[in-house]
Amino acid sequence: MAAISIETKKMTDLDQATVIGLNDLVLVHTANGMRVCTVKALLDGGAISVPIATTTTPGIIKPDGTTLMVKTDGTASAVIPDPTVAAVGTLGVVKPDGTTVTIKADGTISAKQTTIPTATAAVAGIVKPDGTTVTIAADGTISAKQAEIATAAKVGLIKPDGTTLSVDANGTLKVVGGGLSMEGNAGAHNSIYRGKNLGSAVTAAQYQAIANGTFDDLFIGDYWTINNVTYRIAAFDYYLRTGDTECTTHHVTLVPDVSMYTSGMNSSNITTGGYYGSLMVSEGLEKAKTTINAAFGAAHILTHRQLLCNAVANGRPSGGSWYDSTVELMTEQNVYGGKVFGTACDGTNVPYLYTVDKSQYPLFAHRPDLISNRQTYWLRDVVSAAYFANVYNNGDAGCGNASNAFGVRPAFSIKS
Repeated sequence: MAAISIETKKMTDLDQATVIGLNDLVLVHTANGMRVCTVKALLDGGAISVPIATTTTPGIIKPDGTTLMVKTDGTASAVIPDPTVAAVGTLGVVKPDGTTVTIKADGTISAKQTTIPTATAAVAGIVKPDGTTVTIAADGTISAKQAEIATAAKVGLIKPDGTTLSVDANGTLKVVGGGLSMEGNAGAHNSIYRGKNLGSAVTAAQYQAIANGTFDDLFIGDYWTINNVTYRIAAFDYYLRTGDTECTTHHVTLVPDVSMYTSGMNSSNITTGGYYGSLMVSEGLEKAKTTINAAFGAAHILTHRQLLCNAVANGRPSGGSWYDSTVELMTEQNVYGGKVFGTACDGTNVPYLYTVDKSQYPLFAHRPDLISNRQTYWLRDVVSAAYFANVYNNGDAGCGNASNAFGVRPAFSIKS
């Protein structure tokens, strides 16, 4: 090893070494003063203490070979993994669409602010929960108040039992039995007014319900409209068990809503022969019978026995007999529930007032307003030697000369 020159020169005056050997000596200034060491010792780090780098201390590092790599030229670089695309519930990178989300020149990302309308039943928009039926939780979750179970005293949710109440596929709640569920007999059905349109013809199922006497899904006030005539149910089994020959056939009594046409009781102002001997019975009702037979079929019109007045003396009914009956004018009892103008006992004379039409049809008990149709129409009761009873057009109980052309609004019954 060569000796160190003792000549004194400035650093800048020294010649620059172009070839250095591992065993060449170099001066190193340490905390203990000037020291000498070989080049090899410097390269091996034998005399240099360098700390390990931390987040707060500079020092040497060792790349992990995964996220940090060292190239062959000694350049360190970070490995950038392929990014995960963000999704609902997954963190990742996003790509602004440039319309609703944009990036400014400084890298700031922002959402486009738009004017949103207030929501209505027909327009989507923003809503403001009322805090009672719709609320927002602390985490921003919106929820609707759940309805309570209904009770007799409180409105709320119900659960149809599937037997007496049912729900269609579209959510419509229905009462089993077409609107009412009850015992299948005339008494039960006479006690309820419904007023439902039953269509333009009696169905096979309806005729079967009449034949059974159960009258399923048929109620007082229900009606069929056939050839522009509305026939409304007035009673169920009204004539059952009446007559000199007992009526045993279940039936439904119908009355048209308005007069079918007009006619006189007689051609002159007489009541001789009573109702049965009148021109109304012999001729006036024929047009009604033809229309009714065409609407329902003659086989479906009930024939039963009626006790009808056929004689009048001194303006009072004096005689009568049993007759086969299909279509007849109504009595005051059928309409009002009792006699009004019809002659009555005076304590001496007993007029011939025998009749099976002795009570009010349930239709007029439930709906007295249907008695008056703003048309004057005939009733069959004899009032005097010249008058028969009628319902006057202004709604009062009336009577009039037998020759007057008043409305014909008869009653009849249908059967299976």
